[in-house]
Amino acid sequence: MPALLLLAASFAPRGATVEGDSFKYPLACATGDDGTIYVVDRRLPGVWRLKTGEDRPTIFKTGGRVFRTPLNAPRCVAVAAPSKAFTEGAVLVGDSATRAIYRLDPTTDEPTAEPLAPAGDVPGRLGVPSALAAGNDGTVFAADLESQRIYRIAPGGGPTPIAALPGVRGLCLVADGSLLAVTSENDAVRRLAPAEDGSWTVATAVTGRPFRNPQGAAFGPDRALYIADNAAACVWKLSSTADGRLTQPKKFAAGEPLVGPTGVCLDRSTDPPRLIVADPRAKTLFAIRLSDGAVTTLAE
Repeated sequence: MPALLLLAASFAPRGATVEGDSFKYPLACATGDDGTIYVVDRRLPGVWRLKTGEDRPTIFKTGGRVFRTPLNAPRCVAVAAPSKAFTEGAVLVGDSATRAIYRLDPTTDEPTAEPLAPAGDVPGRLGVPSALAAGNDGTVFAADLESQRIYRIAPGGGPTPIAALPGVRGLCLVADGSLLAVTSENDAVRRLAPAEDGSWTVATAVTGRPFRNPQGAAFGPDRALYIADNAAACVWKLSSTADGRLTQPKKFAAGEPLVGPTGVCLDRSTDPPRLIVADPRAKTLFAIRLSDGAVTTLAE
């Protein structure tokens, strides 16, 4: 199935109403250093926030109800740490309705949705942002399903393509500066590495198509890659080998209570760290213990 059709299948219908303080269709999640969890909800539309110690999410940012208004079709999210580029840090949200990435101030309630790049730059060059990753220096990486490219967005600049790669659903920055990209296409995981001349090399990390419908991805402190698979109702685990390669995937957490997970992120604020998983079909945010894959409900 084409990538755009698979993306559409993961979206909820437009025009849904919001009732109560529970998730409608949570697609993706990201965590801040303080353990605050941000959840992109397609049907809200907008972003929820779940603070440490709370068991109910609150609305952080409401998106526009009219197509082509900011955050009408949010799809992906990342949290950027405080840096020269983001003094207070930032919550970054990719929105396909406006073909843009927005930054939200995590220190305020119902913040203004500000385009990440200079006006007129991002909307003209991004189509369907499907995955985001943010570096400690404020550099942002974005995957675009429409142009089938991965972009690097330097602080204060516009997007620069670094690789042509179709079907990217998850991006993870690794400590050595490389980038892991999870795709729905053949050679399902690629590793992008920066070269001295500013270019990026692309190597295959996982061959074939072992996943059914891979979505978000997270890289754990155990140097393992975790991938949410919507169609397989599971989270896969791929361990790192001594030479930096990835092992073949094994199901880490599967079946109930997971129904159709799409988003996964790492929460480093707990000891030990844990995975957070967004499941739109279950309308639930789950926590997964890294030691054994045990799944608990975090919020609904």
